[in-house]
Amino acid sequence: MSTRGEEPGSSELGKREITQVSVVHSRMHLAQAETQLASIHSAARSTFAPIYRLPTETLSTIFELVDTDPTDESHYYGGRRQLPSKHNLWKVSRHFRNVAINAARLWTRIRINIGHEEYWSYLQDRTTKLEWVRCHLDRSSSHPLDIQFHLFSFQERDDGLACESITRTLLPHVFRLRTLAIYIDDGDVEGCFSLLTALRPLPAPRLEELSIYGQEETSERIHHLLVDNGFNSIFEGGTPRLCKIELIYLPLVPFANPLPPFHLITEASIQGPHHFTHRCADIRQLLNSIPLVVSLMLSGLVFLPGSLDSDPAEQLTIPAHSLASLDIKHCEALWFVKVLDTPSLLSLSIEEMPSDYTGIIRHISDTMKFPLLRSFSLNDNEERCEEFSMDRRLFHSTPLLEQFSLLGSLEQDLVLRILRGVDEAGSPDAIPWPRLRSLSMANSTWESLRAFLEFRVASSAPILKLSWSYPLPRFEILYSYVSTNGADMLEWFDSLRERTETQSNTL
Repeated sequence: MSTRGEEPGSSELGKREITQVSVVHSRMHLAQAETQLASIHSAARSTFAPIYRLPTETLSTIFELVDTDPTDESHYYGGRRQLPSKHNLWKVSRHFRNVAINAARLWTRIRINIGHEEYWSYLQDRTTKLEWVRCHLDRSSSHPLDIQFHLFSFQERDDGLACESITRTLLPHVFRLRTLAIYIDDGDVEGCFSLLTALRPLPAPRLEELSIYGQEETSERIHHLLVDNGFNSIFEGGTPRLCKIELIYLPLVPFANPLPPFHLITEASIQGPHHFTHRCADIRQLLNSIPLVVSLMLSGLVFLPGSLDSDPAEQLTIPAHSLASLDIKHCEALWFVKVLDTPSLLSLSIEEMPSDYTGIIRHISDTMKFPLLRSFSLNDNEERCEEFSMDRRLFHSTPLLEQFSLLGSLEQDLVLRILRGVDEAGSPDAIPWPRLRSLSMANSTWESLRAFLEFRVASSAPILKLSWSYPLPRFEILYSYVSTNGADMLEWFDSLRERTETQSNTL
């Protein structure tokens, strides 16, 4: 009896059949997966539409938010990738172009250049075309306008004609002005008077911000031209909404009533030319004209010699009861601190000669006129000063102080010792400024700073924000007090931060 043996190669054939069947099943599963993936993609496309399918109102709002470049687009010499946003928008598609043209607020910012820029030979023709201005005025509809005027040197007759034609075109739209900035170049300043004279009798009912920038080199010429032309104001028709003004490198004289009435101004920045001197009476008149000011920056206001001697600063104060922020740079800071009655002041920043700081601090301590002060900054750019000292009464007159900055050349080791609450006899005193959380220092030794920070942590009143200028090792000859390396300092600061965070969480 014999048994049927398997035919040669039958096992190999079976394996191939099994492999083919598995491949067929795999392809079926892959096809099903592709079908499901296609349906998912289709659902995603229908749920999250491309940007060009967004409603016109949404696209208009997006375009207005991204269009923040005030560059003059009528003469742009940059590369295509650097074009301002309006140029890029209508190069995307016809739909984008139509949306941009009809987005009225996209055309409310207008920069107008008139004249020639002397120092840039490749930008000779800088005058903005009249058609470009008309295009913005038409497409902006009735929305408020933000206009910048840049007046360069009038080297040709056409420059003056262009200024007059653009001014005539803008005059019917003055009532739409929301912000106006006029930049007077250091060339021929006569070119600005056709514009200023045209604006003088008009009202600007929507104007909120006005900025006029001169040049320090030509401030004396501007002064004489103002006197010769009897010019002392613009927008005499009224500016009921004007709340912010900037006067940079412009003489305040002979402005009898400086520019528009200031009685509603809440934010003012005034920077005078350093070579121009003022009378105390003129500065007093200016400060009296802004009784509601909240933020005030004064810089470069130089007084006539002997003008301060006859001024009763402390007897005749100027009420500024709304003033919350005062920034004084390169002025007679002590006079301003004395003359301004500011019981609501929250922030005081002074950049002045270090020799005047002691008198300023003594006056604040004696009068206790800043009881709500939260931020106090002193800075100078002079050589190393080692005579500065802190009056301890300052802590009692400004009990709510949270930020203190002492920068420049002032010697600060003594200040840090006083801030540790140590009196002249070396015994501990009350914690100075218990609310102090932010400190900026320079020119102090590492040992003094470390002792002060340790004291604040131990007193449960840690400094949470510290800015300290640390001299590099190569300056050890100049700064002999560098006695540690940066790695040790960083390690110590890490441990201090951990203790401060733990203490803050506990409190």
